[in-house]
Formats: sequence, C-alpha cells, structure tokens
Amino acid sequence: MIGLFHSSSHRSGISKRGKPWSKVDVILSDGISSIECVFWDQKKSLRYPVNSLVYVMGYIKRGWRGSATLDLLEIERLNKFDHLNKKLS
Repeated sequence: MIGLFHSSSHRSGISKRGKPWSKVDVILSDGISSIECVFWDQKKSLRYPVNSLVYVMGYIKRGWRGSATLDLLEIERLNKFDHLNKKLS
C-alpha cells in the first residue's frame, strides 16, 4: 500500500510478564482518511517529512478500541523522483 506519512512516535515498556517491548506508532493518510499503523520491535521513531510518500506492507488487525490498525512488516520512503530532472513544458 502507498500512503502519505503524517507522524510517528516511539513507546516502550515492560509487560506484566516481565518481557520488554517497544513499538512505533505511525499515522498514514490516503489524502482523505487516515489509518493508525503499529511497527513492533523498533528502537526509534521515523523522521520522515510530513506528506512524504511511503510504501507499507503489513496486515490489518483489530485495534485498541475496535478500529482497524495496520501491523507493519515493512515501511520504506519513496524517492521524490529527483533523478529524473525533467522539465514540464
């Protein structure tokens, strides 16, 4: 899926069973609506510019309060096509 990057934040802690966890919450948009994504076992938040194009791969899962979230397996920022250097006339 391709979307627009909006924001990301990092959280970590220790579960009730004593296992450490960390995740990055990512908010993506398709231009009209937004979706919350979770990227588990990450050490720091993503520092992409707002509204940059990103490619994400993952699966849809039920979220904290019933809304759909996307569990990310992969996220990659797409280039801004600077290598084309073509002028539009």
